[in-house]
Amino acid sequence: MIIKPRSAWGARPAKSVTAMPWARVRYNVLHWPGHRSPIALTDQAVAAAIRSWQAYHQNTQGWSDLAYNHIVDQRGVAWEGRGFRRQDGSVKDMGGQVYSVLLADGTGAEPTPEAKRTILALFAMADGLAGRTLAKRFHGQLASTDCAGPGPNRWA
Repeated sequence: MIIKPRSAWGARPAKSVTAMPWARVRYNVLHWPGHRSPIALTDQAVAAAIRSWQAYHQNTQGWSDLAYNHIVDQRGVAWEGRGFRRQDGSVKDMGGQVYSVLLADGTGAEPTPEAKRTILALFAMADGLAGRTLAKRFHGQLASTDCAGPGPNRWA
């Protein structure tokens, strides 16, 4: 699997960086973006969407960077967000306990088989970095949100 670097989507620099504390990470978490519209399956469309999420997180939310470690589009292409080395910021009050992947599609979309394979491969890589199998969760299972959840059948 190839993970497209931050430069592929035109990332702005993070305002600050905290190293990922793999010994403390407990969960692999799947997210959806907070919009209802699907994203076109082109590199340009996905890159533009990721830039807009980063701008919202940094400018509106006041966060240091895009919250997610990686983004996966419906073609199964992986994109680096914070990556494996930096602490995720996607679940309130759970800093350092979560490795996160955002499915780049509309809220409630089902991952395609290609996207599922990539999401699960990223989760397996996170398990390896943590040195154990992390629990798989949807954002909605860890916080009050309609983002990603419910649906354990999505792991099949």
